[in-house]
Amino acid sequence: MPENGKTIRGLGIAITIFAGLSIVLALGLTALAGMFAVGLADDDYARYSNSGRFSSISIDDLDLSPSDIRELRELGIDVDDFEIDIDDAYAFAGLIAILLALGAFGTLVAGALSLVAGILGITRCRRPDKMQAVFVWAIIGAVFCFFVGRIVSLVLLIILAVEAHKYRRDYTYIPLDGEPAQGWNA
Repeated sequence: MPENGKTIRGLGIAITIFAGLSIVLALGLTALAGMFAVGLADDDYARYSNSGRFSSISIDDLDLSPSDIRELRELGIDVDDFEIDIDDAYAFAGLIAILLALGAFGTLVAGALSLVAGILGITRCRRPDKMQAVFVWAIIGAVFCFFVGRIVSLVLLIILAVEAHKYRRDYTYIPLDGEPAQGWNA
């Protein structure tokens, strides 16, 4: 196997491992986002929000001891005007749940695309005529990894794309004397 083929195979193995870990992480984040959303929906506020029973939390609702209040005042927190609007708190928690779910979905998509590029790199490392697919999938995976923030996978996919391009280019190279190189199809 040529040196480029060995490099592509090694990169494919590394990318496949990182992609598998990324998919497991994405599934865990999805489960976490789901539990967070269920926790938001099952709270007392969700059941009693239309009754007008409570709309904010004051310092008296927190059942703090006088020493806790004294510590808060020492930290510079004005406990006399302390009040949390419940609607704002739930809106913020809902936003966090949505961002967590979107991050998990993006990580899952990037992991799947990276997995395809890695498997193609492993299976086609001896076939320079099939490097175009490895190149394309590596670029697509790198773009998605960039948007999700998977820096290590991004770098590995870019290196894989460069190596696949070199391997294909060297395979289809035509020397100046006009004779086609090995593997060149006219």
